[in-house]
Amino acid sequence: PTASPADPLAELIAVGRDIFAPHIADPDVAAFWWPRFERVAHWFAENDPLMRDGVGRIATEAKGRIDFTLAGETYTLTARADRIDLKSGAARIVDYKTGAAITAKDVEAGLSPQLTLEAAILSAGGFKGLPAIDTGELIYMYLSGGEPAGEIKAAGAKDSNPMTLAANHLDGLKRLLLAYSNPA
Repeated sequence: PTASPADPLAELIAVGRDIFAPHIADPDVAAFWWPRFERVAHWFAENDPLMRDGVGRIATEAKGRIDFTLAGETYTLTARADRIDLKSGAARIVDYKTGAAITAKDVEAGLSPQLTLEAAILSAGGFKGLPAIDTGELIYMYLSGGEPAGEIKAAGAKDSNPMTLAANHLDGLKRLLLAYSNPA
């Protein structure tokens, strides 16, 4: 939805209780996982309304694809974006993470191009039901339940342009595919 529920924390806890119900008798779940979930729920309920400010539409688990031809071969790049926020004139792509942090250096170097390639697909109109639009922000939302329970980090350096990174990473993918297609 484009707006948070009246009580997002209560909604999250209710969904969590339903999901955890078959497992809550397990002492590990009750002592470790449920408290982590509660911390994430509190953090998310506090921060998600702030993320929604200025957002006109949110797409979740959005499937995207673009096709391109290199040396006579057609390739398809696919993606499933966790969340795409459509703002006035630009988009924000959000990837939820529960594991190890991805560094800005890895994104800049093209070692972690997931979000940048999603931005390339979005700008080409490759997400069904979404307009072709440039991406102004690439965000990782870390949800650990630890301390802190969650954290929002930009993908890439603070001064980097997401669309420049997207173009560079798509070009890098194409160069890699051309290299792989060369039997020598």
